[in-house]
Amino acid sequence: MSSALPASEPGPRSADLPETVPALFQRTAARRPDQPALFFKAGERWVPINWSEYGRAVTRLGNALLAEGLHPQDRVAIWSANRPEWQIADLAILHAGLVTVAIYQTLAPEQVKYLLSHSESKVLIVEDAKLFSQVSAMRRELPALQRVILLQGDIPAVEGWAISWEQAMGRGDEFGRGRPGLLASRWQALEPDDTASLIYTSGTTGIPKAAMLTHRNLTWTAIATLECFRGDANDRVVSYLPLAHILERVVSHLRQLCTGCQVYFCPSIDHVREVVREVRPTYFTSVPRLWEKMFAGVRAEMDKVRGPRRVIRDWALLMGALRTAAYEHGKKPSPWVQWQWAAADRVVFSKIRERLGFDKVQICISGSAAVSPDILR
Repeated sequence: MSSALPASEPGPRSADLPETVPALFQRTAARRPDQPALFFKAGERWVPINWSEYGRAVTRLGNALLAEGLHPQDRVAIWSANRPEWQIADLAILHAGLVTVAIYQTLAPEQVKYLLSHSESKVLIVEDAKLFSQVSAMRRELPALQRVILLQGDIPAVEGWAISWEQAMGRGDEFGRGRPGLLASRWQALEPDDTASLIYTSGTTGIPKAAMLTHRNLTWTAIATLECFRGDANDRVVSYLPLAHILERVVSHLRQLCTGCQVYFCPSIDHVREVVREVRPTYFTSVPRLWEKMFAGVRAEMDKVRGPRRVIRDWALLMGALRTAAYEHGKKPSPWVQWQWAAADRVVFSKIRERLGFDKVQICISGSAAVSPDILR
């Protein structure tokens, strides 16, 4: 992980920001061409992708999609775990004036078939050979699907409808040379109320339903987070919750387009704690289940202490409870509680945050379901 951060700069004002996703991306990419945008892990090393490289990849894939003869508002699906290519694909789709259909990596084949059929997706970007084999088996039942782009792995020679990520990029280069202005004209013609994405409900009350989100829906929500907590290009974010869910898509992917922050892609959810300790994020988003696991782990460790350390632990917990109670009742903690809390934080809580990798975190976010008040406290 690079330890060098660019010089701090003021966070953007919401009134200054564009209302379509491609315009938002172009604004930030033009201002920060050589600064790191995305990080992925190769072995033990974090590999950066700067904004200029990010922009070129979006352009290449966007042209590859245009080479398929797709028309504005046609649907392109992404079926993959979080990785740089997910965000590149999403932005390429939107730059081409198309609509992103986000599919959870964990869905069963029958569910995926329904989503692809219902959305009439014409192109599918799929993560690996395992998922591709499932798509190949349902090909006859998906008449609208004309192309599959495989992010990694080998494609059987008989599968003429599928191409690799590298082949798609090559086709994009060729198409871009012949039609150099088409992609730009597509994204510049977008209106804020054009549909940008279909996100499907879980289907708990029946078949999944598609929520149609416009560019304005996405940009407004991302920009609105800036009113809740400010951010800038020095922020570091760990992307590990599914990008197919609007929570992760807003707080890491789309918010990045507002602030220019750095997004680190966790190889899998099993490695979240390890990655957090390496990256030291400046804000962190999770769901109640993971917060509960963290809380239980911390309490279990604290319950092990004995003797004088236990007295210090109890004092620190009491000061934390008094401070929190004051804020919950709309009051400012007394100077004595504030002073005691500062000491408790220095002696106890700061050490816990450091062990967790949260020592640089300015704010924690919980979403997707209700979280216990005890966890929040």
